[in-house]
Amino acid sequence: MNWNNFVSDLLPVLDNLDRAKQSLSEASEPKVLYQGILMMHQQLKQALEALGVKRMETVGKPFDPAIHEAVSQLAMPSAPENSIIAEQLAGYQLHDKIIRVAQVIVATSPE
Repeated sequence: MNWNNFVSDLLPVLDNLDRAKQSLSEASEPKVLYQGILMMHQQLKQALEALGVKRMETVGKPFDPAIHEAVSQLAMPSAPENSIIAEQLAGYQLHDKIIRVAQVIVATSPE
């Protein structure tokens, strides 16, 4: 891993956070703040993806206790039993290694 490149990729995100912090104190328009947050989110996502970090896709997938943590179950007749119907917290992997399991809501059969 090249830490210099990683830090260099994160610095624009920090710069934009500083700008957002400053504009909050100036009572900026909410739409402009929202657009700035979207931009910072994209920058951070790209920096992490360049390192091989990616968000796991969960909704609609079968529940797998090795990579998912079920935080709740919900009877859902329209979804296959043991499928993931919602995500509470995203899971991430670095290349093929899970670095954080996803917290999910799992469908159960109606009783």
